[in-house]
Amino acid sequence: YAERIYQFPLSIIGTAFGTVLLPKLSKLYKTNDLAQIDKTQNNAIKFALFLSLPCALGIMALADPIIYLIYERGAFTAEDTVKTADALAAFALGLPAFILAKIFTPIFYANCDTKTPMKLTIYGLIVNSTLNIILMQFIGHIGIALGSSIAAWFYLYLLIHSTRKGGLFRITAGTKLFIAKILISSLIMATAVAIILNITNENFYNGATMLQILYLMGFITFGAIIYFSCGIISGIITKDIMRYKNAK
Repeated sequence: YAERIYQFPLSIIGTAFGTVLLPKLSKLYKTNDLAQIDKTQNNAIKFALFLSLPCALGIMALADPIIYLIYERGAFTAEDTVKTADALAAFALGLPAFILAKIFTPIFYANCDTKTPMKLTIYGLIVNSTLNIILMQFIGHIGIALGSSIAAWFYLYLLIHSTRKGGLFRITAGTKLFIAKILISSLIMATAVAIILNITNENFYNGATMLQILYLMGFITFGAIIYFSCGIISGIITKDIMRYKNAK
């Protein structure tokens, strides 16, 4: 149940970027335009994290009300909601890594290299399976989700290391600063949403279904306002995001 929720932003953001980047990168690598390759990839990373980081932290903050509103009825009990929400939060930790992996993988395919991503995928699967087995002994079903998220970050590290080692791509200092700003903005947003949820917690769970939907939409809207406000203050929206749109 938790996987179905986190797959939604993963498919929309990650798959879309991966599909769009492959033909564009293939063309750029044929012309050996390394400067444009770096620019394209760095812009894709910025925009993907601009969407996925707040999404991941927002899901973690609102995991319980999301699961409660979508699933809790009939045979799906309050205990099931808590367990599923915990798994969803654990999955959300790896969401940015899952999405970025779909951005880095086309680099290899654009260079007609299918062996490297396959080899790295096998390494990631080994780590994933090992972590799942170990973590399940301590935190049960949450260990499966958490193990997948940790393995996703490990797989992303392997991808970044391989592209840098092969001279295929490098993350610029500007992108690293941009990521730091996004992370701070996302943390502020998630904290604010968690506080509002805690204040309105009783009203949300005791309200009618339509009122709960309005509350959840309100939480999301409030979080978006906080996030975009932080983005405007830090400059990431007016500078980097608009530049990416123009580059497209």
